[in-house]
Amino acid sequence: MQDRVQFLNVAVNIAATKTASDATIKCLEEESSKVVYFVNSETLFLLEEKSDWRETIEASELVLPGTVSVNKSINEVLGHKRDSFFLESYFDNVLDYAVENGKELFIIAEKEEHFLSIQEHIQEKRPFITLSGVFLTEQEESADHVVNEINSVAPDILLVALEERKQLFLLENHRHQINAG
Repeated sequence: MQDRVQFLNVAVNIAATKTASDATIKCLEEESSKVVYFVNSETLFLLEEKSDWRETIEASELVLPGTVSVNKSINEVLGHKRDSFFLESYFDNVLDYAVENGKELFIIAEKEEHFLSIQEHIQEKRPFITLSGVFLTEQEESADHVVNEINSVAPDILLVALEERKQLFLLENHRHQINAG
């Protein structure tokens, strides 16, 4: 899916919720690893600093709005209101598919509290989802350690809930080492 609009420093997909979630599900059905990146204002700020990250993000299969404000701003760039993209509904569609098809979800979070909060929120609606993950400790695990943790599980879905710089670093430097759908 390549319907993208240039939004500040990055090309973002303009897909509606169902179209984006269907495209993601199609990616999950393929054998190779795919990236879906959610753009927020922090991402846009960091792209000013390091242009290599723009190429990394734009190489993703999907680049979607990660916040309501980015979503609304894309309509302004287009000059009209497009079919809506709702992040929560997108995740509902993808996670429901994961449960129905026995897909495994792996979460990487910044802190234990953040990991537990995400886990609880997901399992509240989907108690039968196969979910595991890791959170960074005060020792600041190396990227190699995080990659090894992911690869020990080889999950179908990897949800990276780290601070933007760490996400972009992991994606740019370790994407091809990570064994996840």
